[in-house]
Amino acid sequence: DAGGASVTVEPAVLELGPGAEAAVEVVVRGVRPGRCVRDVRAVVDHGEPTAVRFEAAFEGPAVAARQAALDFGLVALGDEARVELRLENTSASHARWWAAPAPGAAASLGGLGAFSFSPSTGLLEPGEQASVTVGYRGLGEHLLDAAVAVAVSRGHTTYVGARAQVVAHRLRLDTPDVDLGTSYVQVPARATVVLRNLTLLPTDWDTATAARTLPGVRELRFDPPRGTLGPGAAVPLRVSLVSRDA
Repeated sequence: DAGGASVTVEPAVLELGPGAEAAVEVVVRGVRPGRCVRDVRAVVDHGEPTAVRFEAAFEGPAVAARQAALDFGLVALGDEARVELRLENTSASHARWWAAPAPGAAASLGGLGAFSFSPSTGLLEPGEQASVTVGYRGLGEHLLDAAVAVAVSRGHTTYVGARAQVVAHRLRLDTPDVDLGTSYVQVPARATVVLRNLTLLPTDWDTATAARTLPGVRELRFDPPRGTLGPGAAVPLRVSLVSRDA
């Protein structure tokens, strides 16, 4: 093995008569991409050896990504966002490839997120294309700035950037306290509050468990009782409260 190539000479041993000539075959076979420089020596029994220098460059299979980066955008905490990664074999030989997080990416995430690939490996003929679904699940709020790697057998590895912002759903009432004034037992007291979505993610909400957190309440109703708020949107909630018997 010489600089990514193996060199063989056939025949390796021969005998020449006075003034005779012979042809030998020198085979340089690439093992990995790169440049090979090798001196092949002819050693005689009684005399000075001679050498011939051979130089060759080898290119391995190449798989190119059709986009420079994967942008998952806003990802809700606990959800998985998916994007398509397009691959193409740009070489003249078949290429076997594998997709995975770039070395060190998992350690840098510290358990805050996880990649998935479907399919994670494949074989491409010259000029053939493939699509890989890359998923990213946010397990903690963070800003992703990492890379995924597409490795090729006997070829070079291609790196593609990956970006995402993982955020949790957040809702807030426009007031922490609702003053219902003076009311009577078993007589509904009413008020209106505003529920706001503090994120840029569509957020589902439900008031079904709200009464459990208020002692002394016989009945607590919201109108509407549930729904979905768009990014930064708000909705007025009409609150009706009936206290327990004295």
